Amino acid sequence: MTDSKILATTPDLIAVLDIETARPITTEGLRYGARGIVIGIPCATQWRTAKGMETVGPRYKKERTYPNTKASSLHQFD
Repeated sequence: MTDSKILATTPDLIAVLDIETARPITTEGLRYGARGIVIGIPCATQWRTAKGMETVGPRYKKERTYPNTKASSLHQFD
């Protein structure tokens, strides 16, 4: 967030890179004092559709389930 403007959110890819090597720092590898830079990579346009945002957008709820849904069908949009 910069001046109350959101720069990246799901479904964008948000990554932390080591400031010296530019290698990714995983969640498990993130430690106090680690020097990193956060980057946001825009998602594919399909994820910006109403169906895509409903599926993986910032308002996605953890308790949500997809009964009788095949993983291969999750990437298909209207």
